[in-house]
Amino acid sequence: MSESLLQKQFQEKDLQRARNLISGQYGAATTSQVGYEKVEEEHKEGDVWTDGSGKTWTIEDGIKISVSKLQKARELTRIPLMCPKCGKPLTSRLDKKMFMFHGICHDCVLKVERELKLAGLYEQYEQSIIAGNLLGFLKDLQSMLEDSQKDDKVGFVTEEGEIEDWGKAGTHLSDNLADWIKVIQDNIPR
Repeated sequence: MSESLLQKQFQEKDLQRARNLISGQYGAATTSQVGYEKVEEEHKEGDVWTDGSGKTWTIEDGIKISVSKLQKARELTRIPLMCPKCGKPLTSRLDKKMFMFHGICHDCVLKVERELKLAGLYEQYEQSIIAGNLLGFLKDLQSMLEDSQKDDKVGFVTEEGEIEDWGKAGTHLSDNLADWIKVIQDNIPR
């Protein structure tokens, strides 16, 4: 027997809703639903957390701030408006350069160096700066040596974006870099 127009028009959930209304169950559900409720986490000042999408967040001064992968590099290159030692504005090129090296303005660096000269400690200060520079250069050479040992081929990317193949890295290059590393290690002022 064919279905009537009334039977085609209403589904089971519609009939259940009508039964619930007649029986006085106004808030009863007619279908079951599956879902989730977002749980909001409570965070305090200084907390660092990662959300569901993998983004890292923190709270600074009561404000939610996203933490990027380059946050540490950004903090290293950030120059404040004033010198932390004397309070002078860091406006000149020399002030900014000295802040990147010493953490204070150019005038404060000159005062510190003058005091070291008067105390007879300037030569030690100078040697420590030279040793630090040589250690940085030594790290660069060691990474170059490691890279040359890993790579079969040595190449270079030009300014135009073309890759120049310099052939296979020979033992001569590795030996030369190892010799330079030894010379620098032997001559670092202590």
